[in-house]
Amino acid sequence: MADVRRPGREVMEALAREKVYIGRTWPSWPQHVRVTVGTREEMEIFKAALGRVMA
Repeated sequence: MADVRRPGREVMEALAREKVYIGRTWPSWPQHVRVTVGTREEMEIFKAALGRVMA
């Protein structure tokens, strides 16, 4: 779980526009998203996309 300090659903949708798909959000944790650890290459792609989304 990662606290993205903004509505998790918005971050999830923005990442999907970057073609990066993460786990779901929960109503009780609206600013958290679930991220599953992938391969090193997948995580590099995720980190780059997250940086763009959070900027």
